[in-house]
Amino acid sequence: KQWYQRRVRGDLVERIKHSSSTAHGELEGGEEDNSEITSTIILNSVALHCMKRDLNKAKRILVQHLSTLRDDEHPLQATMLLVYIELRQGNTENALSILKQQQCS
Repeated sequence: KQWYQRRVRGDLVERIKHSSSTAHGELEGGEEDNSEITSTIILNSVALHCMKRDLNKAKRILVQHLSTLRDDEHPLQATMLLVYIELRQGNTENALSILKQQQCS
């Protein structure tokens, strides 16, 4: 199942890169562009799970994604999604702690 998900994610990334490169000329940057696109897809998936009220799955995907990034690479959108999930689950102290950490960095 994970192999299939990685393949589908890779296919999506390639389609987005291809459509973007044909619309705006060739992409330069390679791996950096790829990881940014992958991150966007993952964050969109997390947002979709939030909309479907599947907060446990959303949090699991988000935490797993954040664990693959350096601390200085965490996108603001990921932090806001995590705060949203914590608030929806009634964990106001955790949400406040996350916001304080974000403010300090």
